[in-house]
Order: sequence, then C-alpha cells, then structure tokens
Amino acid sequence: MAALVVRSSFVSCISFVLVLGACESGDDTVAPGPGDTPASDVAEDTTGGGGDTSTMEDTSDPTDTPLPGDALDSDTAACTPGTKDICYSGPAGTVNVGSCLAGERVCDADGAGWGPCEGEVVPVPESCLTAADDDCDRETNESGGGCVCVPGAEEACYEGPDGTDGVGVCKAGLRECNASGTAFGDCVGMIMPSVETCETPLDDDCDGAANEEGSACVCVPGASGACYTGPEGTADVGLCLTGTQVCDADGKGYGPCTGEVLPVEETCSTPDDDDCDGVDNEDDAGCICTPGDGEACYTGAAGTESVGVCKPGTMICNADGLGYGACTGDIVPTLEDCTTPADEDCSGAANDVAAGCVCSPGATEDCYEGPAGTEGVGDCASGTRTCGADGRAWGECLGQTVPGIESCVSDGDEDCDGDANEAGEGCVCVPGAESPCYSGPAGTDGVGACVGGTQVCNAAGTGYGTCDGEVVPATETCETPVDDDCDNQVNEDGTGCSCVPGSTAPCYDGPAGTAGVGPCLAGTQVCQADGSGYGACTGQVQPVAETCNTDADDDCDGKTNEEGAGCVCLPGSTDSCYTGTAGTAGVGACATGTKVCNAQGTAYGACTGDVVPVTETCTTAADDDCDGQTNESGTGCVCVPGTSESCYGGPAGTAGVGACKAGTTICNSQGTAFGACSGDVQPTAETCNTSADDDCDGQVNEDGAGCVCTPGSVASCYTGAPGTEDVGPCTAGTKTCNSMGTAYGACTGDVTPVAETCNTAVDDDCDGQTNESGAGCVCLPNSTTSCYSGAAGTENVGPCKAGTKTCNALGTVYGSCTGEVLPATETCNTTVDDDCDGQTNESGSGCVCVPNAVTSCYSGPAGTSGKGQCKAGTSTCNAQGTQAGACVGEVLPGTETCTTTIDDDCDGQTNESGTGCVCVPGTSQSCYSGPANTSGVGICKSGTRLCNGQGTAYGNCSGEVLPSPESCTNTLDDDCNGQLNQGCPTPTYAINVKPIYQSRCGGCHTGGGSGGTNFGSTYVDTQKASSHCPGKVVGACTVVRMTEGSMPQGTANERAVIQAWIDGGMLQ
Repeated sequence: MAALVVRSSFVSCISFVLVLGACESGDDTVAPGPGDTPASDVAEDTTGGGGDTSTMEDTSDPTDTPLPGDALDSDTAACTPGTKDICYSGPAGTVNVGSCLAGERVCDADGAGWGPCEGEVVPVPESCLTAADDDCDRETNESGGGCVCVPGAEEACYEGPDGTDGVGVCKAGLRECNASGTAFGDCVGMIMPSVETCETPLDDDCDGAANEEGSACVCVPGASGACYTGPEGTADVGLCLTGTQVCDADGKGYGPCTGEVLPVEETCSTPDDDDCDGVDNEDDAGCICTPGDGEACYTGAAGTESVGVCKPGTMICNADGLGYGACTGDIVPTLEDCTTPADEDCSGAANDVAAGCVCSPGATEDCYEGPAGTEGVGDCASGTRTCGADGRAWGECLGQTVPGIESCVSDGDEDCDGDANEAGEGCVCVPGAESPCYSGPAGTDGVGACVGGTQVCNAAGTGYGTCDGEVVPATETCETPVDDDCDNQVNEDGTGCSCVPGSTAPCYDGPAGTAGVGPCLAGTQVCQADGSGYGACTGQVQPVAETCNTDADDDCDGKTNEEGAGCVCLPGSTDSCYTGTAGTAGVGACATGTKVCNAQGTAYGACTGDVVPVTETCTTAADDDCDGQTNESGTGCVCVPGTSESCYGGPAGTAGVGACKAGTTICNSQGTAFGACSGDVQPTAETCNTSADDDCDGQVNEDGAGCVCTPGSVASCYTGAPGTEDVGPCTAGTKTCNSMGTAYGACTGDVTPVAETCNTAVDDDCDGQTNESGAGCVCLPNSTTSCYSGAAGTENVGPCKAGTKTCNALGTVYGSCTGEVLPATETCNTTVDDDCDGQTNESGSGCVCVPNAVTSCYSGPAGTSGKGQCKAGTSTCNAQGTQAGACVGEVLPGTETCTTTIDDDCDGQTNESGTGCVCVPGTSQSCYSGPANTSGVGICKSGTRLCNGQGTAYGNCSGEVLPSPESCTNTLDDDCNGQLNQGCPTPTYAINVKPIYQSRCGGCHTGGGSGGTNFGSTYVDTQKASSHCPGKVVGACTVVRMTEGSMPQGTANERAVIQAWIDGGMLQ
C-alpha cells in the first residue's frame, strides 16, 4: 500500500469532523515524499504501489487504519468485526472542503470486509441559489457557475462620480440580487450630484463646498453680513463701527452698507477717539485732558505719596482741555511727632529712629547694665526702664541686680559667676545647711541596721558639726531578725540562732507530694522562745483511705474514686448508651438512650430511651433502618408519597426559554411512581403581534414570522440631512410600529435644520457653527468681551489691565474699548510700574532706591553677618531715590577674647584654639581618671573639674569614685566590672519553697499578703513601708520565697537581709 503523508493540522481536524460534520482548512497541500511533485496533495512512498488517492493517511503512524482506495484496503479486506473507520469516496483534496464531509464505515460481522460508507458528502455541481461551496473547490458561487450573487441578498450601490458618495447631499442606495442569482436589480434610494443652487445652504453638487464661487453664488439670499467703507484699520476702533449689508434675492451680490460709523476729525471736548486711530485726544490734536475731568496730583517729596498720612489731591482739566488747574486736597510730609502712632513725615515708618523717635512715650521694657553674660546668672536679674514723655529717650534702669562680692553666709551666687560659695571665697558650706554623714567602717553604711546621720554647717560656713542620728555596727544578737553588726548576715552561725523566737513556719507530716492535693493541707509550727528550733506541727490535713460514694480525692493522690476503691461510676450519675447495631447510632432515625449508676457506684442500670433500626418503609421520608439511605430501591420506593418535583413535556432545550416553562408532578400514595405533569407550557407557533417568544427558540418575532417590528413599539427616527442629527438644536423624533408589526409609521417630533440667523446663540442650521460669517455675524448681540489696545506683553503687568467692549444690537460689530489701563511714562517717586514693563523705578528713570525706604545693610566680610556678635544695620534712601544713606546699627567682627562666651570675630567658633582658650572661665565639665568603661558601672562614677579664671586650663577632678578590690562582705560591684562578688562562695539551699515571716516593727500580716513586688525567683512583700520603721534598711514586713539554687534578688538592702537569712540557716 502506498504510504501517505498528511499535514498534522489536517489530521487533528478529523475528530472535529466526526462531531460537528465540517472542518475547514486553509491549505490542503502535504509535505512531498520521494518522487512526488510539490504540487501534489498526496506524497507516495516508493516502497508501495500507486493509485492511493486518499488524503487521510499519516506516515507518522504505520498502524493507522487505511481508507477506501488504498491498494491493500478494499471493502473485502480483512478487518475486526464491528470496528469503525473513517471513509470518503470523493475526489482527492475535496474532503472537509466546502460542503464535503468524510463518513464512517463498519466492519462486517464475519470480518471479511467493510460495510458501505455512511454519512459522507461528496461534490455536486455548484448551485448559485445557496451560499455553500457545493462542488468543494474552495470557491462559492464562482463565475463559472453563472452566479453573480445570492438570490434576495442586498448590497450598497452608488453610480455617481468617484469621491462624491457621502459628500454633501449625495448618498448610496441599495440593490437586490434577482431570484436566479445572476444579476443585481436597480439601485434604489441613492442621491447623485446635481447643479449647485444658491437658494439653499446645501452642497448640491457634492464637491465638499456649499454655494461656492464657481456656482456664481456670492451669498445666501436674504442673509446679512458685516460691511465697512472707511479707511483700512479704522473699523471698530474708537467711535467707528462696521455696518450691515443684505444678500440679494439671486444670491449674486449684497445691497448697500447701512449702520456703519466712519472717522471724523479728533476733538478735545470729548473723551472719545473721533478719528478712530486708537488714541483718545492725542497730542497732535493739542489735547492734554478732557475738560472738567479730575486727575490725581501730589506736591510732596517724591516717594512720600500714599505713605503714612500723606495722600494725593485733585486737579481739574481746564475748559479747553489744554491743561490742569492747581492741586488741592493733598497732604504732604511734616515733622514726625513721637507721641502719636501716625507716620507724619511719610517715611514708611511711624516714630522711627531716623525721625528721632527712640520709644513710645510711657512704654516700658526690660533693662540690664551688668557685664555681658551675667544677666539671669546667680542673683543677677534685669530691671525696668520707662520711655520719656516725648518718646525721644529712655529713663533710668530700675530694679536691676548686677554682680557684687561673693558671701559664704548665704547660699546665693552674689558675683553671678555660676558658682555659689566657691572655694576661692573660703566657703566650705552654707551656714545652717544639712549634709549626710557616717563614721562607721567603710562599706557598712546602709548594710543591716547601720544608717548614716546628718551634720549641720556652722554659722561661718567654714565647717560641719557632729554627725547626728547615725547607727554604726554593734554586736549581733539572736532575738531580732536584724543584721546588728552590719556584715550582711542576720543571726549567723556564730550567734547559735535557728529561727526568730515566736515566728511561724509552714509544716506537713504526710507523704511527699500530697500536701495541697485533694483535701490535704500543710499546718503551722512556731519558733521556740530561745530560737533553737520549731514546736509541733498543728492544723495539717493528711491522706485517708479512698471511698467511692463521694467525689472527693480522700487519699490525696490526684484521682477520685479510682478502680482500686472498687468504683465504676459515681452513684446516681448518668451516661449515654445504645443497644442497636454498631455504627447505626446517630444515623437516620436511630439515637442513643441513658443509663444510671447504682447507689454503690459499682455498675450502670439498663439503657432506656434509645432508638434502634427497624424495617425501612417508603411512606415516610425517614431512614428507618439507619443505613444512611432513605426509601432506597430495595424497598420498592420511587418517591416519597405526596412529594412533588418539576416536569416538562416539550422538546429538549425549550423549558425556561421564552413563554415555555416546567410544570409539576406529584408522587402517588404508595411512593411507587409520579403522576401526570400539569402546568407546563410548551412551544406554539411564533406570532408577530406580541413581544413573546412563542416557539421558545430564543428569538422574538423573527424573520420567519414576517415581523419587522413589535406592534405598538416606538423607535427613534430623523428626516434631516445626514450629519445634522444631535448637532445644535436638531434632534431625532419617534416612529411607531403598526398593529401587524410589518412596518413603522411616519417620523414625528424630529427637529431638522433651518436657515442660520445672527441674533441668537443657537446653531439654527445644525452645521456645528453658531452665527458663522456666512450669516453676517461678528458677535452675539449685546454680548461683552475683553479688549486691550496697549503694547503686546504689557497687559496685566503693573497697573495695566484690559477693558471691555460690547457687541451692537445687530451682532455685526463691537463698540469701543472702555476701562482699560495703558502704559505711561515711568516715574521715580512711586513704587508703581508705570510703564508696565515688569520693572519699578528702573535705572532708565534715574532711580537707585525707593525714596525714604529703609533696607538692610552690612559692610563686614562676606559670611560673618548673623554669626556671633555680628549683625546687619539699616540704610535709608534719600527723598529723590537717587542714593542710599549710611549703614546704621551694624556690628562688625572684633578680636576674639577668651574671657567671654561670645564669638567676637564672628567666625562661627567661640574661644577657639588660635586665641589660646581651652575653656570658659568658671565653667565645669565631667571628668574621670579610672579605667576605660568603668565609669557608671558598680560604685564607680565621674567627678567634675572647673575652668581657671583665664580660661587656659581645667583644675583637678573632684568627686570621682574609682574601682577598688572586690569585697565578699557586701553586695556591691567594688571593682566596677559589672559582676557582683565574683570569686565569693555560692550559698546552697536545702528545699524548693519555704515561706519565712520576719517582723521588724510588729503588726505584720501573714501569708504573703498584698503589695508584693516581684523580683524574679525572690518575692519581697513591702506592705509596711519603711516610713513605719524610721531608720530601718528594709520594709517593716518581708516575705521571701526562694527557688533552690537561685541568688537573692531585689534592692541591695533586701538582698543583704535575704543573704543573711540564708547564711544563718533560716532557709532550710
């Protein structure tokens, strides 16, 4: 058999053909094989015979089933009985092209051969009555078959010149194919070009222009347009106005120009531009001003107008318009009066220094006459001074305190150097001042009972008196819980103490692990009077034999009524039970019951109330046999009697479409079947007079029913020229479908174009333009717009601004521009930009500064102003604005000194190294001479050192505390390495938890109490504050709870007391 090569895209299409009956391919050529030509659809294998015309074989799989036409694949070839295969008997290259499809054949029952090819579609002669490719040659209704079009098909048509379709009034029509498909009919509804007429605004000849020159049209008959016969450039300037001319009836010209205003000779007696040259009352007409008009004037010094009390007056234009009268009503500068808030000399500042005013009469301010840097230091304070009645000088500074001689009999800083009673004055302390003191051995202050006292400074301030109130170490006694010898141990071994007489401790004689379990409790024991040990344990509860008639844990083993006591359950208690088949409880109708424990607690009674499986019935919806299924088939049930379900007797796919809907069927009383379907609505023939889908095919009133529209329905319509709908006032109307649904009625309510008019803001002809030039319109009648006749770029610069002009009643021309402000000659005596060039009083006008204006000034080196003592001064411009005055009040750099904290040379540094300064005299700083990283660790701390009087060096470091060898007799970090008592013996503790109660002042509560402070593994109860026991180190009542092997925690004093108890054997 000849092996064939088929394109993979074609092979993959085969399964699609079997399902849908068609599969198109864009190219049926195959890859050529040896000996084939590229044009062949079939590639032969040279090892096989010729004559194979099928395109269904694929050489990629030699096991493919051959098709009819293969050399070894005839209808009589052996095959497997009942197997199916694809088949096709049409010409090669036509399968799945156009209408042609492959079929299917079945192997005979004896396997001797194949049956006929069923379902194939092979080529037939082309018919032009359909749109199908009948002869399967990839062309539809081709010319060779005599076809021109599909019968009844419509297409657009136009017979006018190229480029005119859709231009102006021209538009395409429609033509319909005849019944034989051999030709189209006439073109109906098209509009082609006609001769252009002037009577309408339409483009009759469809050349893109309406009423163009070539058509002899000049204008639209009756339309009006603007006109003007005056000199060029004078229309709508000044008093001159354009007029109006109307188009003649034939549209070939305009009538005379009416309403225009032409230029006349300029006169000074009116403010108008009579000659329409854009200038009112210009110089060449001899005009300076309009007679009777007022003009602002000012006779004071330049730069003072409208400053302070100064203001302009008014001068009136003479009757001939050739000049102004005298200036009246202006206010000019006078001598400044410091007693009023007004600026009489019009300098821009009221009561300013330049006018001799220093202050406001009667005003007060802070004052200080002591050395710089002493105000507010120590006893030194500012005073107050009052301004004189004329405002030209300040009075005496009253109430100030300046530096005096230092006294050590007070605690004040009389010399205001920041130090009170310093050593240089012989002072040791402030007379009468108290200071802490302690004379006991080093390291015992604050340990145990030891506390510091107080010493008082003598009357001369040269020394302290005796130390009162201090407690130093004494011999240790066993009667109290106090560390009498202040060695951080309380009642230690050397004193023979076991406990504090009269103190109590918890006790328990029951088996280990039973105290606090069930009813078992610890008791209490009291320390004997000599402190040698504790008495008998009282109040404890120990275990007894377990009983099973209570819910108590009698033997304190953590279990209640356990098996060893013969207990099964708690007498009278209940439990759930079930006697049905395993796995059925809780399934369907089955449920558990209840069983009750007997009075001895040895067994449960019978199970009551449980529901077990019974035979399934089909008259209920219950799962009677509790197998998880209800009314299953084995019981003969089809449905639950009386229940209903949806039903439908119409064609598949129509239920729920259009008018069609499902009905209801009810299960019979035996549950064996459903009754008849009632209430369903099935398809009927489609009618055109409703909006319902009668035949339930998803379409309403489709073409097959002859429907064009739904009877009575309303649709949009428009009869105006194309392209004008929804432009301007033009809008669509409506048309109504007739009662048969076969056609629409006339269009009503639409608004179509009319001739454009110039006296409204409406686009009457709906061409997208309003009052366009063709209608003679220049502007909207009586509307206003902005105008400006000044030089370009000056509008809205300085005082220059636009005015307004108003359109005349005909809409043909604007009136003159009023209210505009134009550029004038720049003057130097104001802050106004007179010539509107963006600059005020520029050099061209001779101005250097604003007259009498005050500005900042500085003559020192660049970058020093505002640093240290340096600051800018002020400079005042002269009255003519031609020169700035001297710089007043500036402070310039001086030589740096090291006796002050001021940056004298204004370089941003104070007392820098170049001046020999190390520090500011009398100031202090922190100091520390110990090893690095030890300051602030343990007992170590920094001291202070003072700068000498010349600021050249610091003195000795005083008050610092340096590291010392570590001591095991305190809880301090003596060597400042961050560790406590390293190398010292570590105490051990015998038991896990044991409360110890110690009374310091009496009246302490017991049992741990409230107000406890958590210190990790140690808890210290400080309910009694130290204020109850003056001079004591620890709180009045302390409760300690220790964890085995832990170190004491809390404050230093608390840790010391706890450690003493540990060392004394009180925690054991």
